[in-house]
Parts: sequence; C-alpha cells; structure tokens
Amino acid sequence: MSRSPNNLTSPAVPDYHPFPQTPPPDRGMGVIKLIFGLALTSIAVYLIDYNLGRTWTKMTTGSAIFLGVILGAGVRLLFTGGAQTAGKRFPVLPSLGIFFAIVIAAAIALPRAHDARLATAEQSAWARLQASPKTSQDYENYINITPKPRRGVLPAQALAKTREELAAGPKVSTLRPLLRSHLYDMQKTGEPEFQEAIDLTRKGLADAYAKALAQLQQRTATGPARREFPEDPQMRAAFAAVLARLAQSEDDYVYLDFASDNQLATPATQPAADSREIPPGDAFSPERDSRRRSAFASAMTDSLTTAFKDDTVMRITSLSPGDDRKGKVIFDVKCTPRRVRGGFTLTVGGKEAGTLFNFDVDWQFSVIDADGKILAQNHSRSNPAGSIRFSTRRSDPDWAPYSVLMDSAYYNYCREITGRLGLIPPAVKESFTFTQ
Repeated sequence: MSRSPNNLTSPAVPDYHPFPQTPPPDRGMGVIKLIFGLALTSIAVYLIDYNLGRTWTKMTTGSAIFLGVILGAGVRLLFTGGAQTAGKRFPVLPSLGIFFAIVIAAAIALPRAHDARLATAEQSAWARLQASPKTSQDYENYINITPKPRRGVLPAQALAKTREELAAGPKVSTLRPLLRSHLYDMQKTGEPEFQEAIDLTRKGLADAYAKALAQLQQRTATGPARREFPEDPQMRAAFAAVLARLAQSEDDYVYLDFASDNQLATPATQPAADSREIPPGDAFSPERDSRRRSAFASAMTDSLTTAFKDDTVMRITSLSPGDDRKGKVIFDVKCTPRRVRGGFTLTVGGKEAGTLFNFDVDWQFSVIDADGKILAQNHSRSNPAGSIRFSTRRSDPDWAPYSVLMDSAYYNYCREITGRLGLIPPAVKESFTFTQ
C-alpha cells in the first residue's frame, strides 16, 4: 500500500472573473416611451395647427420655441422608444441632436408660416369688406381677422357706427360712450381721420340734448310741478345752459357741493332757554348732514330719471371736501339752520317729555358753470316744523325730532329746486321717520 507524501499539495485552480455585460433594453419601457412620444407629438401638432390658424394675433419667437420643445420631446421619445422596443439602444447625442434641431427649426419656420397665413387671411378679409355694405359689423369682421388693420379702417368703422346710432334715434346714453371711445382711439392710433366721427357724434349729442329739453318743457308746461312751484325763468335758462354745456363736454357729470352753517345758539334778544328744553344732540352733526346730502342727491337723480325717462342726460354726484372745482359744472347748496322764536311741546306716550326749540332754514342754491360763472341763484327760507308730520319710537334719542325736521327740510328743498329748474319734482312725502 502506497502512501502519499505529506508534503504533496493539489494543483492551483486559477480564479475566473467574467467580463461585465450590459443588460438588454427594457422593451416594456420602450413601449411606454412610444406611447408618451406619440401623445406629445399629437399635442404638439394640434397646438401648432391651432396657433397657425390664430389670425388675430402674431406668433412670437417664444411661442414657436415652446411649441418646438413639445414637438422635439415627442419625436425624441418616438426614436428612443422605438429603438428600445426593438431591443436596441438609440445613442444619446443623436437623440439630443434631433430634439434641438426640431426646436431651432420651429423657432425659425413657425413665425414665417404664421405671417404667410396672416397675409393670406387679411387679403381675403379685405376683399370681403370691399364687397360688403361696409356697416360697422362688416368692419368688425375684418378687424377680427387681422391684428393690424389697414390705416383708415378704424376711423371708417367709427363713422359707420356713429351713423347707425344716429339713424336709430340720437340718445345721450349711447352717443356719450361712443364719443369717449372715438377720442380714445384717435389718441391711441394717431389717426386724425377719427375727427369726422367725433364731430358727427358731438352734433348728435347736441341734437339729443335739444330734443330731451324740448320734450321736458312740453311735459312740464301743464304738469303739476308748474302749479306747485312758480316758474323761474332764470333757473330754467341756467338748466338749459348746463345741458348745452354737457352736449359739448366729454362727460355728463354735474357736481353737488354742500355747505352748512348751523346758527342754533339762543339769540341775545330772545328769552333764555327753558330748563325743560331738549338739546339738539347729534341732530345737526356732520354725519347726519352727510346722510341728508346723499338723500338730496338721490332725490335729484330720481327727478332727472323721471324727467328724461327715455335717456340719461345728466348724472349727479357729490363733490368731496377739498376737490378741485375747476372745469366742473356745480350745483352749489348752502344751508343755514337758524334758531327763531317759539317752541313746541314733545309728548311721549301721552306725557310731556320736554320742549323743542323752533328754527328756520335759510337756503341758497347756485348754478355755476364750468368756468366759475354763476348762471342763476335761488334764495329760500323754510320752517320745517310748520309743514311736517313725524313719528318717534321709545328707543329714539330725545333729539330725534330735530333730526327728522332737518331731513324733511332737505327733501322738500330738493323738490322746490327741481321744480324751479323745470324738472319733475320727487313725490311728496306725507311723513318722516327717524333712522339711526
């Protein structure tokens, strides 16, 4: 029996290290890329076709690049996804080259293609306009086709629109905004041809104001306002002058400016106030006066609406303190409550609650032209307590009757002024109620 020597060893086995291999492309991911590529490409084609058809605006280079990015990304996904689905790989650099080539081509070609379409569409629209009756809508149809209409189109449209409005019957409410539009467009475009439409609109406004005034005078000649308030030729002439001024101005605003001078201290020539006399409290405060002035403006607006029921020839707004009066037609109202002799006993629940002092209100109403000239003035005095009925609640403050008296004074003076101006006064109020 043989024995192996103890020093014998097995032969060495060399180590085996295989070369790394790239895994095959994921075919499923390739299919996903194809789907996304097809979707992006379809979207890009749709957006390009839509934007090329937008003839009312120019295509910018930025818009073309944006569309090119979408198309390039879609096409790149189609190439890389198609190769991956076939078990191959599409090199990165060539795929990026395709993407950037499409973006650059879109940035150059799309604006030029769009300009060519614009030119073709404009020529067709122009031919249709020349063959049309050239109404304002015909001009509008042409303008909607091209972002830059030919010179003279906008003034011609303005003139056609003005003629159509005049043919339907001149109305201030339609001609006034039309005039503002013509003036703005002439300034914006720099086309002096708008002046013909502007002059025609101004003439139409003058005719509309003259017609409205004639109709008003006819309605008020035998109306109840004539019997209630005496005719005031100066005030009516001033109102006619205001309308004539508004017919030539760019807006139809007349501003109400109020001023109050409360003289309610007991005169030295009168006996001292009764100890039971109720003080005026907040009845003559600026806050309460502000409400009365708003009611005055609202009542005058209602009177104008009733007088010119078919049109809006004048809008009333209050002039804020500190506002510039220059260039504005103003109805100036000055109010002076003045304490006079006499008083009244206030009863609440059948019991005497105190006495109320008596007061008159002196009024001055002035019509002031835009150049500061006083066209007419009216001076009047009223005693509110002599011609009013009012009711109070237990929750009302003690001075509530004074406030109601001044409310009635403002409202009734507005009725008098509108009657003297030749308008139709607001309805008579039989009674007044205090409001917080």
